[in-house]
Amino acid sequence: MAATIAVLGWAPGPSSTGPAPVDDAALLSPGWGRVVRTAEGRETVGFDTEYLGHLVITPRLNPAEVEWLSGFADWGALPDGDPFHLPMNPRAALTKAFADAGGSMAGPRTVPNGVHDWRVCGHGDRISWVRSEKSNDAVQALEFLVEHYLGPEALARHSDSPDFAAFTFDHRLDGVIAAERNDTDELFLLRVTDSRFTSETLVTGVAWWNDPAALDDW
Repeated sequence: MAATIAVLGWAPGPSSTGPAPVDDAALLSPGWGRVVRTAEGRETVGFDTEYLGHLVITPRLNPAEVEWLSGFADWGALPDGDPFHLPMNPRAALTKAFADAGGSMAGPRTVPNGVHDWRVCGHGDRISWVRSEKSNDAVQALEFLVEHYLGPEALARHSDSPDFAAFTFDHRLDGVIAAERNDTDELFLLRVTDSRFTSETLVTGVAWWNDPAALDDW
């Protein structure tokens, strides 16, 4: 089977949020997730993607960058959606925000939920995926980090926040990540060269939105 290669880009949009009833039209839209049958009809659940590998950061991050980006992975700009300011204790602040919201809180559309799932290492020379439920937006999350904090045109460069005084804004990402979707069993590679992402499909899987009859075999 010939591999399929696509150049990827990101625009703000909602992330998968878990079980939700959908109509037949929605069932034909990619990205919703695995469809299950219930007594009430069809429902869809958010899908997971497993990622294997890491991306190299060049030049390596300095300690201040590592500390801030690690805190941002804990915080994820929730609940206020401001990607340029961190609370003093990001993890505790997020825990409190979830508690105040009754344990369920939708992320801001401007920040991919997956920023929680990608962590820089302590040496500052690589970023890797951390296993997380409903993790499926690697490209959106990583491009967001490049465009806001890492690359030469990073938006944080023009922020008035003193948090970025030590940031150098001269980093690039390179490497290959293997990935598998659990809803379609699609197997693919994410290739990254100078922070530019392309996707290569190795195994197509079951694209049920193109073949609704495939649902009858599940």
